[in-house]
Amino acid sequence: DETIASAKRDVDELYEKVREVHVVQPIKTSVVVGDPVEELKRMSQPDSLVVVGTHRRKGSAPRYEWSLGARLAAHAAGPVAIVPERSSPRAGSGVVVGTDGSAASLQALNFAAGEADRTGQVLHVLHAWQNHSPAHASGDWVAPSTGRRHPPSQRQTTRRILDEAVAQVSRDHPDVQVRRELVEGPAQWALLDRTLGMSLLVIGGDGQGGPKDTTLGSVAHAIVVNVRCPTVVVKHLQGG
Repeated sequence: DETIASAKRDVDELYEKVREVHVVQPIKTSVVVGDPVEELKRMSQPDSLVVVGTHRRKGSAPRYEWSLGARLAAHAAGPVAIVPERSSPRAGSGVVVGTDGSAASLQALNFAAGEADRTGQVLHVLHAWQNHSPAHASGDWVAPSTGRRHPPSQRQTTRRILDEAVAQVSRDHPDVQVRRELVEGPAQWALLDRTLGMSLLVIGGDGQGGPKDTTLGSVAHAIVVNVRCPTVVVKHLQGG
C-alpha cells in the first residue's frame, strides 16, 4: 500500500509538470501493479501509440537487448515510441523513415508521412542496399558514393523501391516535402547515422530475422538497442 501510494504521488507530480507545458491536452493518469512490459503490452492497440523512455546508451549494445523498449517494441499490438534520455523534439527537425518495399516498411512510411504532415516537417525517405543483394546480374553500374560497379538490375530495383515509396507519399500526403535518399550499406547503420539533427525516426518491425524470442526484424532490433533520437517502431499488421 505504501509503495502504491508513493507511486500515485509521483504520477500526480508528473501530471502537474506536463500540464504546465501541454495545457490544452486531456491527460489521464493511473497506477497499475504488474510487469511493465506485460501491462503496457496489454494497453497497446493497433490505433494507439505507446511511449517509453530509455537511458542514454553507454557501453556495449547487448546489455540493452532486453530493455523495456526493445521487449515492448517486439511484442506490442501497435506502434511503440522509444525516447532516449535528454532528447527533445525541438532538438532537431525532420522525420526519417526507411523503406525496403516490404509491407512493414510501407506501414512505417505511412506513419512517418502522417507525422511529417501533422508537424510541418520535411520527410526523408531512405533506402539502403548492399553489394551482396540477390539482384546482382551481368553488366555493371558505378555507384556515385564508392566508385564500385554494380549491375543495372540492382540499380533499377533500388531506385524502383525508393520511387514507389515517394510516389505513395506524394499521393497520400501532397503537402509533405519529401527528400529521397539512396545509401549503400547496412540499413540499420545508415538509418542511425541519418538521425543526426532529426526529430524522429520511424522504422517497420517485420518480424523476420530478429534475435531469439522477439518478433522484431534484425534491422529494427539493431536500431532499437542503439537508439539515438526519438524512434517509433511500427509493427506490420496483417491486413492493415
